[in-house]
Amino acid sequence: MRRWVALAAVAVLAGCGTAHATAGPRTGTTASATAARTSADSGGTQAKALALARHLVAEMRLPPGTRLAHPASIPRLLRRSPPLGAGWASAERLLVAPGKPAAVWKLVLAYPPFNEPSGPGVAPEMVSTMQAAPAPGIDADTVSVSMTALSPTTTLVAAYAYAAWLPVRTADEHLAPASFRAVTISANQIISQPHHLTRTFTSTAIIARLAASMNALTPAPVGAVADMSCPPPMGSYTLRFVARNPRAPAVVISTGGCLTDSVTVHGKPQPLLWDTHGTLTTTVRELLHF
Repeated sequence: MRRWVALAAVAVLAGCGTAHATAGPRTGTTASATAARTSADSGGTQAKALALARHLVAEMRLPPGTRLAHPASIPRLLRRSPPLGAGWASAERLLVAPGKPAAVWKLVLAYPPFNEPSGPGVAPEMVSTMQAAPAPGIDADTVSVSMTALSPTTTLVAAYAYAAWLPVRTADEHLAPASFRAVTISANQIISQPHHLTRTFTSTAIIARLAASMNALTPAPVGAVADMSCPPPMGSYTLRFVARNPRAPAVVISTGGCLTDSVTVHGKPQPLLWDTHGTLTTTVRELLHF
């Protein structure tokens, strides 16, 4: 569910792929949001995220007569925040709407992407909304709108939208249980009683269980992981899958310190995987009787 909040200033997530509006504003949502958020492929791509960001700034309901703005300078409140990391596509629109800010806000907030009728009181200076997993292959999107009076009868509107795409999992990091003869687990316990433990398992059931758990995880977007701050982990765990074919590349999976697991195939890093529930850590601790 979307949430909106009136703020005097916010840190807006920004990134690459900025798109500037080239057409006049819409006064109604005539295109299907679902169609705009769906592409031919189900994987996350920068192009798909950019298409979503463009749609988010284009779907806002604005008063008839709204036009693109080309101001010589943009007020500080309406300026785009600097980029905070990679992995985000962005789009923007600067518009001049007829009417005072309070009236324009009332219209904007009542329709997508906000769908939140504004209550009585002072009009906000900025509104931001964020949605997790809005479409296949997209990790999150966020929209930020700010307004200020341009003249006694017009309002300057700045709309910024951002979308983070999910990397596509590579075929190399998909674990086929039957192709492995063993898995070696190394554990480094840091908290409580620090110690190191290594065990090798050849059970097909254990290998299949670990492979199924890892195959079910989704890739983590670079932008989201780069900006995360997490406490030190209680321990670290590394799994090395040994292939039956001696020429097959080694697959190594390690727990990350921030809700992710890392995968390397033949020494080559693959996309990070979200492990927000600690799937790998929980399974390993059970196998090692921690």
